[in-house]
Amino acid sequence: MLDPFDTQRQSKFPKADQLLHHYLSAVIPKLLPAGCRPETSPLVLGWWPLVQSDDLLFYTVLLASIFDLEWQNGKSNTCLSETCMKVCLHLLKERVRDPVYGARNQTIGAVATLASLAYGTNMTAMKTHIAGLKKMVEIRGGMGNIRSSSPVTAVAVLWVLFRFKFGFQFRSEEPIDLYDPPQWPLEIFEPAQAVSLVDFNTYGICKRVSDILLEIRYLSHFSAQSHDIASPILEARDIHGKAYSILQRLLQTKSDADPGSHTTCITECCRFAAMIFLLLAFENQYLNQTLLVNFLAHKLRSSLESIISCSLNESNKLLVWSLSVGGIAVLNLPTERDWFVSHLAESAAELNLKSWDEMKSCLEEVIRIDAIDAYPFGQLLEEVISMTLV
Repeated sequence: MLDPFDTQRQSKFPKADQLLHHYLSAVIPKLLPAGCRPETSPLVLGWWPLVQSDDLLFYTVLLASIFDLEWQNGKSNTCLSETCMKVCLHLLKERVRDPVYGARNQTIGAVATLASLAYGTNMTAMKTHIAGLKKMVEIRGGMGNIRSSSPVTAVAVLWVLFRFKFGFQFRSEEPIDLYDPPQWPLEIFEPAQAVSLVDFNTYGICKRVSDILLEIRYLSHFSAQSHDIASPILEARDIHGKAYSILQRLLQTKSDADPGSHTTCITECCRFAAMIFLLLAFENQYLNQTLLVNFLAHKLRSSLESIISCSLNESNKLLVWSLSVGGIAVLNLPTERDWFVSHLAESAAELNLKSWDEMKSCLEEVIRIDAIDAYPFGQLLEEVISMTLV
């Protein structure tokens, strides 16, 4: 754990020590996928020096800590948060007037954080910060230049823009500036394990989405093998950047087949299920994913309804995986959950899946679930198994 008392900037702000300690011990872990350790995360190791070196970003971090504590205590807009917000906006106003520091990494990181904090509570402020963020990116000559100097700053910007896009519309747009898809080695699985894996190409999924599913499979395999995401394949880039790259490509990729065709339906189903699966790894984040996941779950259900009603439909492992992901996504929406659970129970019965181990094995022949928190899957599948045994 980073020690705030060894690394903190000098500040007369009330409770600065306690707020910084809370940020490091409580907020930072929420920014990481399950199992990642802050002290080894490229995101944290790249972010913390920026916080140390800049007043604006430092106070923005304190504000994030205050907001988190307010949320825990069921209070908002306290005197402390209002005071800290005024300090942040005052520093930001001065900063953007500076031709040298107005668009540096620390300023961009602070504005991205302010935009994130405004998400869902003050959309007017968020739009203002997003507009400023885009202008700063333009001044810097694009995301490529930002990433080359500070990968963590680029990740902060890309995640905010991704969430902002979903908040107002769902449509394919020109790439913001994606990572190149990694070249994964074909020998990462044991021969016996590789034989049992689902071949995505046999389901009629369009190749672009099929390739992305393979990418998620490999990513989940390595993540499960190393909880701190420290394998040689993954250490070059932060997990947030990888997840964003995949999410953005899934957002932009659609089937070229006729609307309503089996290829289009199965491609759309896999597209939405894959996006939800990736977001499940970040479900504990300070930036609440609930609205985004619910939106995707609605899209997933629509695609699944088309597949299930099709005369060509038959239960298969990919269908079981998609229904399971959807069931987890709507855990707190009883009506939606009942739909996913009932169809999942029917598919499980047709495949003669009668135990948790059999269900888990079926899911992991598609994509490993222990790369994220498997507990919700266990809850869901125990419920499904009990229905199949009635």
